[in-house]
Amino acid sequence: MPEALEAPVRAIAEAKAKMRPRRAASVDYDVTIDATTDPDDLFRPEFWKHMAHLFKKDWDNDSPVDVRCRSEDRSWRWDVEVHDVGPHHVLMKPLGPICRYDYRDGLDMEVKEPVPEGYSVRYSPAIGYWVRRLADKERIGEGFKTSAAAKRWLAAYLEKIAA
Repeated sequence: MPEALEAPVRAIAEAKAKMRPRRAASVDYDVTIDATTDPDDLFRPEFWKHMAHLFKKDWDNDSPVDVRCRSEDRSWRWDVEVHDVGPHHVLMKPLGPICRYDYRDGLDMEVKEPVPEGYSVRYSPAIGYWVRRLADKERIGEGFKTSAAAKRWLAAYLEKIAA
């Protein structure tokens, strides 16, 4: 190799040796949080511990992990990022300010009403909110747009069968 090319080739080789691979694209999660949960609870280390094994896998691959958290009643949304992951804790940091919504266009905001004992209200993306009787685990109502609508239906259903 000619002497004139040795220096640039050596410089390129040294630069390549010092380069670190680019971080992988971020891993995004969308999470719906119970309406009774305070948004500040997102930053308690034990709040996400049940997700630590998922976040750890992505975190170990040097991928930024972003989580979009929405309240079940759609009153707030907060985008957070995983800051640290351990076997029994996950530390989050906010990616921006909390977005609070004031829905006055007819959306139900009564989701803090308790579900009667022996029943549960669940959500599935395929069918919406649905009501389950816990005694026999049968789905007795489905297709509700909000948990408040499902709870109102359950109250009417219980009144109907009690009569």
